Amino acid sequence: MKQNDYPKEFYVTLQNNDNLLGQIEVNRTNNGFNAEVAIVFKETKKIFKYVDQVFGAEDETEACDIGMMKLSRFLKSIK
Repeated sequence: MKQNDYPKEFYVTLQNNDNLLGQIEVNRTNNGFNAEVAIVFKETKKIFKYVDQVFGAEDETEACDIGMMKLSRFLKSIK
């Protein structure tokens, strides 16, 4: 994969909320893959709440998996 294939954005549907999505944005760096985890507005994709970051994952899948865990933990913490 080329550097210019990134960043990639992945969206997660949130239960019980028609206006928000979970977002994991993965970027490739010289030190592996990083990801930013946020909750965004569905229509505009503007950030509603910044959740966390992932640094130094070995590949895109690992960055997404860790991002999903961080998003899940955050959502459980606010119930």
